Amino acid sequence: MKGSAETSICNSVATGLGLVALGGGKEIAQMAAPGKARSRDRIPLMADRDQVSAESEISDQIASFGDDWPAKVTATITQYVGTVRSKTTGPALVASRYVVYGIAMALIACILAVLLLVLAFRVLVIVTGYAPFVGEGEVWLADLILGGVLLLVGLILWRKKG
Repeated sequence: MKGSAETSICNSVATGLGLVALGGGKEIAQMAAPGKARSRDRIPLMADRDQVSAESEISDQIASFGDDWPAKVTATITQYVGTVRSKTTGPALVASRYVVYGIAMALIACILAVLLLVLAFRVLVIVTGYAPFVGEGEVWLADLILGGVLLLVGLILWRKKG
């Protein structure tokens, strides 16, 4: 009688965990709903072979655990969760790191481009100040040169676009 009660408890636990291979799927299905056939009673198809083998592996593992099976099941679940987390979170962290560094580099490049244009303009103002036809403090020639260079760069980029 004691063995029967232990088997019944084991079958109930197996049903709750979705493990039908422990005490036989038919016994568990009859315990859950006597007189009604359930989907677990059917003969496994070829597609179900992997599921049946996985269920039997899990049931063998639980049976081998003995009295300390809750701790071992918890350790196994924790191990699988850690594996899934490392395979999903790791690449996401790497991708987000690339995005953040890319945005930072783009902002630094924009700031550097503006500073280089200001520097180029200031150098042109100083250099064109030595021209005999430019008065002191006049910047029109530096504007003309820098505007022409930027216009040419714009035309080249526009042609590559089309």
